[in-house]
Amino acid sequence: MKPDKNKNITASTKTRKLVIKLVEQSELTALFSSKYRQQQLFILISSIISFLLLVYIIILRIKQRRKRLQTVYDAVDKPSYILANYIQTKQLYQTSFNMARKYNYSLTLGYVSITNWQELTFKFNKKIVAEVSRSIASLINEHLNEFESAGLINDGEYLLFFPHQHQNNVSKTIEKLISALKLRFFANLAEFSVIISYSIKSPDFQGLDPYIFLSRLSDSIKPA
Repeated sequence: MKPDKNKNITASTKTRKLVIKLVEQSELTALFSSKYRQQQLFILISSIISFLLLVYIIILRIKQRRKRLQTVYDAVDKPSYILANYIQTKQLYQTSFNMARKYNYSLTLGYVSITNWQELTFKFNKKIVAEVSRSIASLINEHLNEFESAGLINDGEYLLFFPHQHQNNVSKTIEKLISALKLRFFANLAEFSVIISYSIKSPDFQGLDPYIFLSRLSDSIKPA
């Protein structure tokens, strides 16, 4: 009887060990499956995020390219009566000043002012004032080449940029512009006397602040 009992105990022990082993393997399999699912989920989420990021970058690039093309288009097709506004002119002035100082080339600036602009705006309605502004802008653009530029610095005040040019050459251009302005004003505002002043200067860049020079330029205007 005893041998059979020992055999039964041995068989029971083996069975228990086998069950424990199967349970452990099952737990390992479940743990592996869980980690595998987590890994697959992580890969899926990473792929979605990467795809969305790629789409975002493509859309951003398309918008930037469209904006650059629009800028070029606007520059090419800009009407002749359009000048840079106050903010654009100040940015252009600072950039032009710093570039000329950095690369040591000459820069001449012209400052044209309708001295009695406030009187003009008081005497005439908004439509006529707008027509006068467009006429001034058109005449300024007509007298500048592709390497020169201009913009509105204040109401009735205009800043003209002449890179790589000296005052003597610029004086001729400004004088022609002033003559054209007087002729246009005489034709359109015969009963009103427009007072035009101007100044022309080239900075020496020796430790000079751009806006100090601009202040000196505007203070040195003289009647045309």
